[in-house]
Amino acid sequence: MVDNILLISEHYAPKVGGTVTYVNKVARHLANSKRKVYLMVPGVYNEKKTTIDEIDENLKILSVSVAASSKLEFTNKERDGFCAYIKNHVNEVIDQYDIDIVHLLYGLFVADVINTDALRAKGVKVFHTIHNIPPEECSLSWRGDNWIYQLKDKLRKIGVKAINKKRITNNAFDKYIVPSINVKQLLAEYINSNDIVVIDHGVDPKEFKQTRHTKEQKGKIEIVTVGGFVPHKNQHLVPRLARYLADNGIEFQWTLAGPVRNKRYFKFVENQVLKFGVNSHIEIKNHINDPDLKKLYQDSDLYIHLSSEEGFCMTVLDAICNGVPVISTAVGAIPQMMEKINGTLIDLNLKSTKKVLVHYCKILPELKFENQEHNEFVEAYSWDRSIDKLLNTYNG
Repeated sequence: MVDNILLISEHYAPKVGGTVTYVNKVARHLANSKRKVYLMVPGVYNEKKTTIDEIDENLKILSVSVAASSKLEFTNKERDGFCAYIKNHVNEVIDQYDIDIVHLLYGLFVADVINTDALRAKGVKVFHTIHNIPPEECSLSWRGDNWIYQLKDKLRKIGVKAINKKRITNNAFDKYIVPSINVKQLLAEYINSNDIVVIDHGVDPKEFKQTRHTKEQKGKIEIVTVGGFVPHKNQHLVPRLARYLADNGIEFQWTLAGPVRNKRYFKFVENQVLKFGVNSHIEIKNHINDPDLKKLYQDSDLYIHLSSEEGFCMTVLDAICNGVPVISTAVGAIPQMMEKINGTLIDLNLKSTKKVLVHYCKILPELKFENQEHNEFVEAYSWDRSIDKLLNTYNG
């Protein structure tokens, strides 16, 4: 029986970066299961210190001050400072809180420096969640970009792959947690597949009380695509698709929502909107808070996902849980999600994708979920199920 758990993430709020939602949900749900949970994260303070925030009797957040810049993401120096702290002080934390389990929730850099053999010698089990295998989701360039940038990025990603193979294999963990079969297949190039466990990310069913998507479609079709503006999300294809929809008489408004992760790529997307003359059909929201994002899902008629790389894909999960019909590429855990709802998978062949989108825009009323289908889907992806599987992995 696991009692005391140390969770570590090298990304955390208020700085942007990494799957912070996953980190928070796992920590809070483990604490709700009556385990003592200690979450160690980089903190943002003006002075060097470690603070302890007691969230409740079972959850404490240990914030290690490393942030000296005002940038939205942790810099290399800040991240290295956090890694150094873990390397030098993790044994003290383990002894202080009588830790049974150490689990890196987000931490390829931490995985490179933490001494898992030493932890095992103390009787501590060690686990590592790997959300995707770099260079997946690491592109800085895209098809259609200047060829020099494309070549530089191709060469850069060769180095990224080699460096991250070292980070992944430098220390051995008892088990590796991945969010999809796709990531397991990639990780199995480096790690024995018997040591890799697939555990889905989740949702809280109470957040989706509606039994199905009940919005009555009136006038324009509201299309939504959510995700940070980075090349692998392929938002630059939306203007081409929007032009085709408009030319085929479809009345629609397409909203692209997400933060700007790559300014050069974001500018390219904006230029494509102007190039294809669809600025009246496309709205870009690169600053959106959680309540507004929730409303965006609820008000939409169709969710379209064009990404070429995903580890899991929370946006598709959120769309389905909000009862929105989804058309998506087959990446991450999306094929398994779509199988449960008889959803539509596409490739990135624009000629065929254009025709698919026109067809589904015309038959939208037929795409709504049945009550039972929707409820079963939400329950299948509940955080409670994910945490039960995680606890079984800890105890295995």
